[in-house]
Amino acid sequence: MVAAAALRLPGLDYPPGFVFDEIFYAQNACLFVAGPGVCGIAEPLSNAHPPLGQWLIASGIAVFGYSEFGWRIATALTGIATVALLYVLARRLLTPVGGTAAAIGAAAAAGLLALDFLQLVHSRVAMLDGFLTFFVLAAVFCVVLDRDRRRDKPAAGLARPDSAADVPAPDLDGPWPHAPHAPIAPEAWSPWVREVDDPEPAPPDVDE
Repeated sequence: MVAAAALRLPGLDYPPGFVFDEIFYAQNACLFVAGPGVCGIAEPLSNAHPPLGQWLIASGIAVFGYSEFGWRIATALTGIATVALLYVLARRLLTPVGGTAAAIGAAAAAGLLALDFLQLVHSRVAMLDGFLTFFVLAAVFCVVLDRDRRRDKPAAGLARPDSAADVPAPDLDGPWPHAPHAPIAPEAWSPWVREVDDPEPAPPDVDE
């Protein structure tokens, strides 16, 4: 967390001006919390994506003003939260390993994400990719929580999704960014379903 914050927060107002698609998202987000006189536009520049990500960007503008820091702070905080969430997810997945090994594995996973150049860049610009990563990871975490709940305390008659694809993250950037996750989602879920629905049969009694 400290390393992730140290890499994402300092100098967040650099480079000055809009970077890449900030020209769309930052100005659109500004309209949600300020008027055309502040934002420099009278209507949204693009309606290609659902507004959730832009509302999150707007929350930073509402608090810190319409500036580079204001429109980038939400993505920076989301990037830090993504690193923390990955640590919690990895720690839970490694629970069977137990103890120090689980802590080291989770710290390694979170550390690699904190230092990942692509995630770092997306955490320092007002674009939607960082939000998408967070919500996809949160969806996987919810699936893991559900797996553990069902394993510890099966609920009779409770319908179970056929795959992790039935628990989608919010659509922040259209359908295409989800495409790489679609083939692995059923495979990630199916072993847990088999584990709960088809427990390993007890060995037959052997007459002495």
